[in-house]
Amino acid sequence: MRNIISILMFAALIVLPVISASAQEKKPVDPPNPAPSPSQELLWAWGSVGGKLIAMAEDFPEDKYNFKAQKDERTFGENLLHVASGYYRMINAIKGSPQVYTENDDSLRKMFPAKSDIVKFLKQSVSDGTDLIKAQGDSGIDA
Repeated sequence: MRNIISILMFAALIVLPVISASAQEKKPVDPPNPAPSPSQELLWAWGSVGGKLIAMAEDFPEDKYNFKAQKDERTFGENLLHVASGYYRMINAIKGSPQVYTENDDSLRKMFPAKSDIVKFLKQSVSDGTDLIKAQGDSGIDA
């Protein structure tokens, strides 16, 4: 009886890997996905960073928008305005349009005093950048 169990175990050790290998070989192989184009890569990065900034802007409490870690730096709200206005400087430069938001941080804060104003401005800058990347496509990146 002991020999029969040993033989069956030995056979199982040999047969199971063969069955498993043949089952794996029968699965069709999916072709690889094509690599994203340069504009698709840029669009992904733009949306990723913009989405994280928007999430932070929405999540941060309004009473902390004036927070400064040190005396001589921007507040949280001013940092968001700085990024959004920088986005617009870049967007307008690419389009060849006149610069709209050339004000300093203090004047931007007066233009966008509340959290909701800042979040709306940031969202619009990310959206406008997304639209520009889509409109320009790969030819706009290669130019």
